[in-house]
Amino acid sequence: MFHIFTFIIFYVLILLVGRGTVLLFNTSLNKNNSNEKSLFNIPLHYFYVIIGLFYIGNFTFILNFFIKTNTLMYQLLLLSIILFNFLRRFELRFDFLSLFNFILLPSILAISTIEMGLAYDAGLYHLNNQLWIRESNIPIGFYNLHYRYGFSSIIEYISANFWLGGKYYLLHYVNLSFIASFFGIISYNIFNNKSGFLKSSSYFLIVFGILDNFGFSGGRNGFFDIEAVTKQDTPFAILFYLSNTFLIYRLINKNLSKSELFYLSLIILFSIEMRIFGASTLVLYFIVLLVNKPLSINKIYPILPTVFIGSLWLLKNILISGCLFFPVNLTCLNNLSWYSKNSALNEMDVIKDFHLGYYFGTPISSWFSDWYSKEINSVVLRNFILSFLLIVIISTIINKRGNKNTSKKDLLIICLYLIFIIVAWIISSPGIRLGLGIFTLIIGCIGLIFQNLEFRIKLLNNKIVLYLLIIISTLLLPRVSNYISFIDNPFYINELKAQSINYVAKDGYGVYPEEGSQCWVKFDCVQNKKYIEKSNIIIFDIFSTK
Repeated sequence: MFHIFTFIIFYVLILLVGRGTVLLFNTSLNKNNSNEKSLFNIPLHYFYVIIGLFYIGNFTFILNFFIKTNTLMYQLLLLSIILFNFLRRFELRFDFLSLFNFILLPSILAISTIEMGLAYDAGLYHLNNQLWIRESNIPIGFYNLHYRYGFSSIIEYISANFWLGGKYYLLHYVNLSFIASFFGIISYNIFNNKSGFLKSSSYFLIVFGILDNFGFSGGRNGFFDIEAVTKQDTPFAILFYLSNTFLIYRLINKNLSKSELFYLSLIILFSIEMRIFGASTLVLYFIVLLVNKPLSINKIYPILPTVFIGSLWLLKNILISGCLFFPVNLTCLNNLSWYSKNSALNEMDVIKDFHLGYYFGTPISSWFSDWYSKEINSVVLRNFILSFLLIVIISTIINKRGNKNTSKKDLLIICLYLIFIIVAWIISSPGIRLGLGIFTLIIGCIGLIFQNLEFRIKLLNNKIVLYLLIIISTLLLPRVSNYISFIDNPFYINELKAQSINYVAKDGYGVYPEEGSQCWVKFDCVQNKKYIEKSNIIIFDIFSTK
């Protein structure tokens, strides 16, 4: 009960931060960001949590240029956004769907905390990355302490705000907030959205989520996971899915409003900040901009905040790693004193080899054989294909209404785009957990075929049945053992604490773990065998290697 109660409070707090952010935007950008109450036919309050997390992460990284973030002054500044909620009366909704989406579904997801653990990478670099955000302003050449710091995901800047002493369960709540928000959005689409594509694609995702628990080797087909604490694969996949789905919706329906352009641009930026693969979405984004023709100064104005924040993000990347996008070698500036030549290329090769990425010149059949020989890849691929075919075949049989046609031109654009992101995934890092957004997007695109979804079997059109399907899909996300533990001890608190280890000094700056490679929570712990030199300029520490 503790984790259910505290997660609901956490979720509401993030929602209030998001609402305050929206009201701030409406106040400062009133000319071009009108007080619209919906985006893509979805009430705006369903996006408050994602907007709130976006605000927390970006506010933190911008201030971290100059100050550390574990001070009372910073925390008061961060939470002052909540005061903007007083600009407009909060119209509380107590209808069943709102209670279902904002109370029941988050409560179910919260149970996953009971047996949740810290990921291996939490001790490797995530927690220490967050420690630096809390204890120091941005260090130049930070990646020289551990090359993984070069990735510098926005999830670190969000999570750094939610440490409770040595307890880290609130970091899990961050991930759950993305998942709960996602389920709320697709649940609303199923019951109330007038868009045939958004409605049917959301329905197919719920079915896909249920099928995730059946199939070869017990299941797993590419649907979202509840991951160990500090991993950001599912949050990224959700942002990737939502941004691409809304882009596809406006590609086929046109009429992209200025408000939708403003928030959609922020969500796409959010996905890029979460993981650089999100930049692939820019291809479809610019196509949609051209189709909707927002080329006047007045229509481009809503994009400017995204451009400004994105520019600061790129500057932060350069200061930390010497690259605009680490570890993309082409974006690195070799003349910077803190950048080690080819370090990004070497890190990319390490990641690519680990996930069995494709190298040009390698026979496709040879690469696929190696990739498919990895058990998780073969299991998920077979289950994904099975789920895809089941959804298409059964929907074709039991759907009784004529289908709304999407233009051949739009379908061609969407198909080519899907091929593009699949190829980009394959030649970069085709790990299953890194492709969840692609798998779910492909399933969502089945909704393009069945935009007028109405089943011959009346029971399947019943709202009670639809609610049950959503509940089942949500219930199946946490492991069954969580429910057993909850029944056995409903008041158990899983505090999630880091390991305590010993360290040894190294030549130059920093210390090593005495055993293994995990630094856990140690400010000057280093994972680089090279001699590291620390210097200082104005308020910035600089780390370079010899």
